[in-house]
Amino acid sequence: MPADDGLFDYTELEPSELCDQCMALNYALMTLHDRKIKEILAFILWERFEMLRSSLYTTCEEAA
Repeated sequence: MPADDGLFDYTELEPSELCDQCMALNYALMTLHDRKIKEILAFILWERFEMLRSSLYTTCEEAA
């Protein structure tokens, strides 16, 4: 992990926060028309879905 320069917040997100980000990215993908921007946002959305999936499985495993 890079040195903390105060520019980024490395706190893990709650599943509800990740869900909100996914919904916002999905909305942007549906309303934008620039192909390059949509491609970048689709990649970020995929990353957020993976983070959400991982956090949900981790939560379920901790509860068991």
